[in-house]
Amino acid sequence: MLDLFLQMLDDASITFATGERKNLSRFYTVFTSNIGSSEVMRMTSAPMATVERTVLSRVGQQLRPELVGRITEKLVFARLGFDTQREICELMIDREKSPPA
Repeated sequence: MLDLFLQMLDDASITFATGERKNLSRFYTVFTSNIGSSEVMRMTSAPMATVERTVLSRVGQQLRPELVGRITEKLVFARLGFDTQREICELMIDREKSPPA
């Protein structure tokens, strides 16, 4: 998997098992992760700067430096509040309960 990410970041392209090659130079590549999330869940009153430092520290520990060094922007999102989580769940339940269009 690391080789695939490095290929995407270095060459701005990806080669599939079929030999087909796709140019990614005009695209943004977004990687998401839950690295550090278990620690963040326990940090209920910590300021966002502390959360960011913790998460980025874990990223540096868990991913190889040659991958982390090639990632231009590293963003840490704030945890969703309970009310927002509840609203998302209610919307998802309503969607499942409604008949297909």
